[in-house]
Amino acid sequence: SYLVDLPRPDMPELLVGVFDGHGEHGHHVSRQCKAQFSELLRNAEQSHPNLQSATIAAYVEQDHACTLTLDCSQSGTTAVTCHLQADELTGRVSLTTAWGGDS
Repeated sequence: SYLVDLPRPDMPELLVGVFDGHGEHGHHVSRQCKAQFSELLRNAEQSHPNLQSATIAAYVEQDHACTLTLDCSQSGTTAVTCHLQADELTGRVSLTTAWGGDS
């Protein structure tokens, strides 16, 4: 599964991600991550001082959310996410990349 999230056209940021499920229920895990990760990251940004720590928190929360609703004992997903954010004043673009698993 993959996601492309442009929160609003007037916001200078973009989130993309790839979730590669594995195991018997891997396709469910990857779809859940696709559906939830953007919101988890936005929520984490409210309570963390920078995008790096918010991204880590979102990955941890996503792992927790999956184990609550799905049998992840023999299934899961690898993940790669990239968050691009432009500074409106300077035009500089920052890229925050994260991954979990062997992706």
